[in-house]
Amino acid sequence: MSMRAQETTGDEKRHEDRIDAGDQQQAGPYHAVVAGLNDLETVCPELISRWDYEKNEPEGLRPSEIRPKVGRWAWWRCEHGHSWRVTVKGVVLYGKAVRPYCDGHKAWPGYNDLAALRPELLEYWDWEKNNADGLDPRHLLTTSHEVAWWICGDEKCKGSYRRGVRESNAGDPSICALIA
Repeated sequence: MSMRAQETTGDEKRHEDRIDAGDQQQAGPYHAVVAGLNDLETVCPELISRWDYEKNEPEGLRPSEIRPKVGRWAWWRCEHGHSWRVTVKGVVLYGKAVRPYCDGHKAWPGYNDLAALRPELLEYWDWEKNNADGLDPRHLLTTSHEVAWWICGDEKCKGSYRRGVRESNAGDPSICALIA
């Protein structure tokens, strides 16, 4: 720990944090970004491969011109080309470079969606009612809390019923609540 860090009072620490989170607004030379010294590109080169230049450029964001602990939102890109937004500080300090699609937090059609992972459930998917509700199994995760329409697989019933996607994924969607 540096002597400066040991001597920093609580008020000074809060001031420094506020300046970092405030995107260097009139911070003065002590907090200025110096390319090649304290910028994101220099301090965290391992993150640059995930920096989405295409989406950040129009917003005037360049990794060589911002500090690593800035609270500014930026676009990041995974190796599959998916983009998402999270703060620079969140990625640097807290490792929030979670890839929403690749890590299973958002549906990626054909990869981690309900239709791709559980195609046998599509036999019971009520396409007409779900389409009317704007639900598509290619845009839902198997763990989704969305409530969808299902068609009972019992020959005597064949009725349509509502059940959560998550529950249908975990159980047997071929039998509706009226039969069970």
